[in-house]
Amino acid sequence: MNKKSLPIRLLEYIYHYNVFIPDEDDYDDDDNDKVTDPALTLKYQLYTTRLYIPLFIIILYILTFIAFVSPQDRLISVTNITPELFSQLSIEHADTLSCPCSTIAVPYEILVSNTISFHPVCSSIYVSKEWIQALYLSYASSLLVTDFRTTAKSQFELLADFCSICQKTVSESLTDLMNEQLVTVQLLSEDQVRSQILANIDLIKSSIPAQIENIVKLLQITTQSNSLTSALNTNIQAITGLTYAQTPFIEPLSTRFYDENKTYALNAWAQTCNIVSGTAFAGFYSLSPLDSINNHFLWPLYYPYLSNKIIPNATVDGFFSGCTPLDGLLVSTLDCLYSSTCLKNFADYFPDLNQTNSTWLNGLSASFQKRIPVKDLLSELFVEEWSPMINYPLYFTSCAPKRCTYTEINHMNLFYTAALLLALYGGLTILLRLITSFSVSVFFKVKHYSTNNNFNRGTRTRTIDDIKLQRITTRLYLVLLASSVCIFLLYKSLDVQTTNIIVSKPSLTTYKQLQKSYNNSLECSCSNIAVPFEKFVTWSPRLHQLCSSDFITENWITLLSFTQVTLLGPIIMEWDGFKGTHFRFLSTLCQLANKTVTDAIQRFGIQSFITLNVTTETSFDIQLHIIVNQFAQSFITNFDLLIQTVQLLTQTDQPYTIYYNALLFYLTTQDEINGAQYARVGFQFTGPTNAETNSIACICATDPHCQIPVLDPVNTTILSDAHQFSEVIGSMQSCYVVDSVLLSTLECYYLHSCVSILYKYINKSISIYDTSISYFDVNILVNDSASSRFPPNTSLSTIVKALLIEEWNPVFSFDQYYEQCAPSKCTYSQKVRTTDFLGVIIFVISIIGGLIAGVRLVASLLIKMIAVLWKIKRQPKAPQQPTASISFSRIKQHIFKLIKLLPTILSNLNIFPRRTFGGHFHSDKAKYFGQLSTRLYIILLIITMIVLAFYNVIQSRIIIKTFDKPNIDVYNSLLLTHSDTLQCRCSSISSTYNYFVQIQPVFHQICLSPFISEQWRTMITSKLYPDLSVYHDRDYRRFLSSHLQLLSGLCSEATQSVNSSIDQLLSSFFLTDQLVSPTTLASRINSLVNSSQLNAPNSFVSRLSLIRSINYGNAIMSAYGTNFQYIVPWGNPPYPAAITQALIYDDECSCALNMNCTTQAGFILD
Repeated sequence: MNKKSLPIRLLEYIYHYNVFIPDEDDYDDDDNDKVTDPALTLKYQLYTTRLYIPLFIIILYILTFIAFVSPQDRLISVTNITPELFSQLSIEHADTLSCPCSTIAVPYEILVSNTISFHPVCSSIYVSKEWIQALYLSYASSLLVTDFRTTAKSQFELLADFCSICQKTVSESLTDLMNEQLVTVQLLSEDQVRSQILANIDLIKSSIPAQIENIVKLLQITTQSNSLTSALNTNIQAITGLTYAQTPFIEPLSTRFYDENKTYALNAWAQTCNIVSGTAFAGFYSLSPLDSINNHFLWPLYYPYLSNKIIPNATVDGFFSGCTPLDGLLVSTLDCLYSSTCLKNFADYFPDLNQTNSTWLNGLSASFQKRIPVKDLLSELFVEEWSPMINYPLYFTSCAPKRCTYTEINHMNLFYTAALLLALYGGLTILLRLITSFSVSVFFKVKHYSTNNNFNRGTRTRTIDDIKLQRITTRLYLVLLASSVCIFLLYKSLDVQTTNIIVSKPSLTTYKQLQKSYNNSLECSCSNIAVPFEKFVTWSPRLHQLCSSDFITENWITLLSFTQVTLLGPIIMEWDGFKGTHFRFLSTLCQLANKTVTDAIQRFGIQSFITLNVTTETSFDIQLHIIVNQFAQSFITNFDLLIQTVQLLTQTDQPYTIYYNALLFYLTTQDEINGAQYARVGFQFTGPTNAETNSIACICATDPHCQIPVLDPVNTTILSDAHQFSEVIGSMQSCYVVDSVLLSTLECYYLHSCVSILYKYINKSISIYDTSISYFDVNILVNDSASSRFPPNTSLSTIVKALLIEEWNPVFSFDQYYEQCAPSKCTYSQKVRTTDFLGVIIFVISIIGGLIAGVRLVASLLIKMIAVLWKIKRQPKAPQQPTASISFSRIKQHIFKLIKLLPTILSNLNIFPRRTFGGHFHSDKAKYFGQLSTRLYIILLIITMIVLAFYNVIQSRIIIKTFDKPNIDVYNSLLLTHSDTLQCRCSSISSTYNYFVQIQPVFHQICLSPFISEQWRTMITSKLYPDLSVYHDRDYRRFLSSHLQLLSGLCSEATQSVNSSIDQLLSSFFLTDQLVSPTTLASRINSLVNSSQLNAPNSFVSRLSLIRSINYGNAIMSAYGTNFQYIVPWGNPPYPAAITQALIYDDECSCALNMNCTTQAGFILD
């Protein structure tokens, strides 16, 4: 064979290639039974083949190209996730990566460890009991206000208590933090985890100091406003002297903070410690106690009009003195503790330090010195460094993602192309064969009429009856085929099903459109399930108009400071209504409320709103209003409890004040050691005096509701000169300034006629003194019910309980929430046609091959069956024989015949038509190849089926069954049978505990008994003398009423505090993405309740402890005379000012060194 024969043979093969060669059983027929020329038939076949092949190639190429280059989204699933693999996937597929956590809530206690270091002073000797006791001087009250020895012991006592309370508070806060959970539906990166945890820690760090600061600030202003007397004589001094009758008298007066820039009148009357909180540098002075007490009244420049000014021997760097030890400590920077030179002076003025460990001389390390006031240290909880360590591998293990998925776009998808072509190949070949055959027949005008169509021709069935049946079969076949195609076309075109439509990264506009149309089925999963409130909630809180009025300005407060002026004898003015101290208290309350609200809003903003899916705008508004109201109410409750606690301890301890709760009187006492007599000052309980009747209305110590209306003397400023009185509307006079304020209303300050009463006293003071303050007309309050929810007759206690807030004015931005939620996709259910027009065409093409074969078989069998039945019907009836035996015999014959014919049938079976092998093979050879191919096909088919069947039998499969919206009975049934594998995904991952938890606290029986009722207390004390001071200092009758009041108040506050904690617990969120079993739910709730039960007393106890510590640190004297008493050890009258002496109880316990000194109570009978 030469080299040119191959191309020639290839061309000849192509030229003679014929895919329309009839099968061996096929023959040609027409209406006239004319024999068609074989050459012409072959010509038509070749033309048809040449049309068919190019069309097939072109269409196949087009389909292949379209399928091959069309981008296809492919969801890639990756298992065996490691932190390194997740980091790599996050970088490569950040936009589409999804790694669902198996556990969405991970406790902080397994993720976070905290290393906290406190200010070095908190671990130094300077807060030790040994150091503090060594600083105590029994005669400290006789020293100058600015003498460091006066307040040193108290300030370090306060410093130690602050350190202790802050450390305890931080420890409790860490416990609360460890009970928190990090909620993540999707696996987060290490930076994201760190960011969320640090934000929560910052929330804790910012919320706790505010609570302590509020207590300290409130105690400062209540101590100042109530003029609670310090035993150190720093704010109140008991001045002694002789009356005109030469009898000794004693009168408490507030010390004055002298300011060189103010006039004498201002320094004398407007710079008192109940008006201002002055501070001055502390030092050591060499004056004797007697000289010191005589120069005690005005500070820090003692009697500046004298030529001999008092100069300190040494200063104490960074320490200040003030009206109270607390005032001075808060502005102190503790510099002296870092200087050994400064500390050396201590040994000369505190002798007991020489008996202590000398390490105090070393001081604190200078590397820690930052010159930060204690007030700022307190705002940081004395924390120097707070270093959280976040264990990301443990978070990764707890989250435990089983797989990660991401979307990959394939522009050249070989597998998709192959699958599509295989699906279309059969139908495409059949359609093209029909189209090309029909086209060629039309072109050559050899078209046959449908009456002669015969698709069932066979060489062995060519009788007239056979041809007739074949044509009938063909017609039925065509009818069935056309009907089937039409049915499938209609079914596929009209088929409607409920399907989930996915919209990727929908805009807000798109979401709102979908929400209107598909409200019931729309779900948009958030990319960020925890969104900080500050991202979409803004606040514009508005305080009561009082807080922006002229009544709390400095000028108004100073003007009213002159409304009760005495000159150590004659009374010039006396006014029992709101004075400068009252408005100073209101001004501070406004500042405190504003700061509390600001801090609350800041803390609220850091907290997160947790939603798995975008909530509807209506639900969003409802939920936010509930959350905001609960949050606001919790702060209002805490603020109210703080004020109640301060008032309760003030009422029960009865701290001595210069106002109305007690009077001072002289007693003669003999010294137990040397027998010398000296004057002692006793306390006599009293109360507000009715100016009109000049009688005591009630006793403060025994009546917690003691109050009288404020009376104004008509046409005078002196009560004793008045003949007529008018009641000042809304103004009440009580035992303490704070009580007077809270029991009163602001009605007077809405009326010009009432405010004019105040101007009577202001004008009088201006006419006497050079106040250097410009006269101004104060703007009264405006009664506008549209802008205020508090009518003028509302008590200030009610307004203060509401944190002086008129409106919180929160604004919720759903748009910003949606932006932060950033839904990755929205899904909704919609009834849609399953396939579009192109899909219908592709579907028909893909099934046409199988449909033709199936319909052809059905039509053939149906016609044959009808023909057989027709033939049987037309045959003459034979004599009847036993039917059962004939039927059984025939069946046996047919079975044996089939068995005998089976080898012949199988050997001659040929399912491959002649055209499969082309036209260049002889028919016998093509038949032989077809038989061989059929045998190989059958063998391969049987082997494949056996392998697949065997594989399916031995292969274990996990079958996932889905139950839509199961009820509780279905769930319980599944839990019993499939507890290990059951998963029920929640439609909402967060729900408040109050939906399924109820908590009913049981308090101590004393709080439910009649012993704490006011009725029982009144009854049991009704026979006692109203003035309890007549009883012995150790007689329990003196304290019974106070103890019952305290017990009742503690029960009431404890109940409120516990109920508030329960409300907060029940309004918090239970987080889970899977329905948990009843056992697990009960376990988690019990754990939470137990933790909350342990933590609930913390705030109550801390508040109580801090208030007691501050009052003890300030050495506040009780009018019961139980901790300190005034003495006048100066010899014969006239006496200088009195000093104080601490009482001693069992085991030589001094009240100056221990706040918990006690002795056995008893009844002492005369």
